[in-house]
Amino acid sequence: MVKGEVEAGRVVDILNEVKSKAEVDKDVKVLVTYFNFSSTAYIDEEDGKVSIIISRKVLKWPDDALRGLFGHELGHLVFGHTKEHKHRTKSDFDSEQALADACAIVWVGREALVSCFKELEMDKPVLEERLARANKILETTPEFKRKLPDQTSSLPFFEQRPGSSVFQFVTL
Repeated sequence: MVKGEVEAGRVVDILNEVKSKAEVDKDVKVLVTYFNFSSTAYIDEEDGKVSIIISRKVLKWPDDALRGLFGHELGHLVFGHTKEHKHRTKSDFDSEQALADACAIVWVGREALVSCFKELEMDKPVLEERLARANKILETTPEFKRKLPDQTSSLPFFEQRPGSSVFQFVTL
């Protein structure tokens, strides 16, 4: 897959704004694919280098939608949900999405996440389900909103995968 790096401009400024709110110290690059791929964006961490890979259409999104997207993708980074762990169940995937959505809500607001969902042309029932899952996380773990990255080990509805830095939401 051919990729080009976005080195400056509006997209990088918005990423840096969200990184600051999320207290992410790692260098994160934005790479744009020049081929169609099944996802709009995903985060990749390899050899300590972090990239958010986006499709070209994302470059035209409104600022708020970009904030929602980057908040979500950085949530995956903070909780170790990078593509390195490929063998996950649908339940794991859904839990990881809900956790990343909750991160986006905390860091950039619900409106930004909804704006991202709208750009994705997400069906209303899917959008509502995603928000409901994120809301459950936020409502059942109030300390989640206070200082997200430092609180993960003490959250009552999360568990760390054995031998891994990955946390996942545990449905009760």
